[in-house]
Amino acid sequence: PPANASLRLWDIQNGNMLQIMQPQVLVNWQCAISPDGRWVVSGSEDCTARVWEAASGIEVARMKHDDWVETATFSPDGRWVVSGSEDGTARVWMWHVEDLIAEACRRLPRNLTEAEWAQYFPSEAYRLTCPELGVP
Repeated sequence: PPANASLRLWDIQNGNMLQIMQPQVLVNWQCAISPDGRWVVSGSEDCTARVWEAASGIEVARMKHDDWVETATFSPDGRWVVSGSEDGTARVWMWHVEDLIAEACRRLPRNLTEAEWAQYFPSEAYRLTCPELGVP
């Protein structure tokens, strides 16, 4: 990874480093912690905003722009990520897996196929998006 291609979470009371996230690209100068303290969002030169679990340092969501993501933060309730990019856009993203699955069920008249599921939820085991609709 490039020099300084890490995101470090520090305890400001005692100066101890709590976690290192490794995005493998340069993280921009503005990151944010969710209101409940469980998540960190960062923007990067690879045109992504990423959400990290603060306790483990594991990336849990990635949202894509067309240019560098200059700023990223959480909504006051932590449910949404807001990001701004050099592409001239600001975007509001749903990022919790369960919220995304529920939204897919609301929008589609069918369940996601296994291939679609693997594309959108690669770290989640396949399950029916809308169990009441049956197997695709």
